[in-house]
Amino acid sequence: MSSLFQDSCCGSDDQRNKTKCKGCICELLNQLANQKVSDLCSLGERQTFLIKQKGTSTPVSLDGTGTPTEFQLERFDPETCCAVFSFEEMTGGSPVRTERRTFIEDCRSIAGIVCLGTDNDRSR
Repeated sequence: MSSLFQDSCCGSDDQRNKTKCKGCICELLNQLANQKVSDLCSLGERQTFLIKQKGTSTPVSLDGTGTPTEFQLERFDPETCCAVFSFEEMTGGSPVRTERRTFIEDCRSIAGIVCLGTDNDRSR
């Protein structure tokens, strides 16, 4: 596994020139999705993130309350710049259940991510 900042900001010049998905966030998501770097938050476990979009000052909140949504990266396509994330959502039925949902974002629209660690880190 290589370091996130091994050659230059988020990858070598050769890697960045092969894709239209420019920038450190796109490269970071590509490396995480393809397991080229595993120690951003913790070694080898599923990592949880908050996402901050460009032009905003708060993380993405999909539940309508303003509470930031916690995402896990599922996959990244360097051809289309699409990052596919999953998140848990509470359903309003009785009893209340948690359902896994999908959120798709163009990596070029993301200004930053906040690493929250892994599920194991947060359950301690």
